Amino acid sequence: MTHELKICDKGVKDLDEKGLVTFYFNAFDNVDSDNDMTKKGAFIKTITDNKGRIKHFKNHNIYLSPGVLKELGEDQSGGWARSQLILGTQLGRETYEEYKAGAITEHSFGYDVIKSVKNPQGYREITEFKLWEVSSLNAWGANQSTPMIDVKNEKQLIDELDKLTKLSKGDFTDEYLISIETKITEILRHLKTLRNTTIEPEPKPLNAIEYLQTNLKLLK
Repeated sequence: MTHELKICDKGVKDLDEKGLVTFYFNAFDNVDSDNDMTKKGAFIKTITDNKGRIKHFKNHNIYLSPGVLKELGEDQSGGWARSQLILGTQLGRETYEEYKAGAITEHSFGYDVIKSVKNPQGYREITEFKLWEVSSLNAWGANQSTPMIDVKNEKQLIDELDKLTKLSKGDFTDEYLISIETKITEILRHLKTLRNTTIEPEPKPLNAIEYLQTNLKLLK
């Protein structure tokens, strides 16, 4: 069954050394790109009724669970979640390092709308959700269909490069490190197009980290 998804860029509230992370997954009183506004109280019933069944995923992938939700709630700003990252697994450790490096800055949630009203100004006010899952999103996009390469802001791309180089020093699987290097290569090529900067030679497979270190001065 397919559920609707929304992204929240309010970020992380707290992260401790034991991998307990607290983050917003929704913002109240903000008209989003779907022309929806979430009202305070929209998550109270679903948290009360379904708390034990709501999951913490990564990039909405039901096969990737980096943590176990310990608490869900609302404050004046939005809906928030507290999850214990599973540091005994590779996925949990990778996600923890991504949070520390600032590579995870956005979150999202899967939901069904239970109650809503049409505002006279044209947007939909949602007063009750059924919450299925909350997701940690990699900084280059919510999933493979929304990569960082679509971002046109140079500063965002350079910031992303800094985060990725920090991650490349972590204790990750070869597959994960290859994905980091691939993303670095994509961002560098995108920057080259934006700035018409000559960066030579082109990176070879698995050498994107060294390539970035050699050419980083050209991107400042």
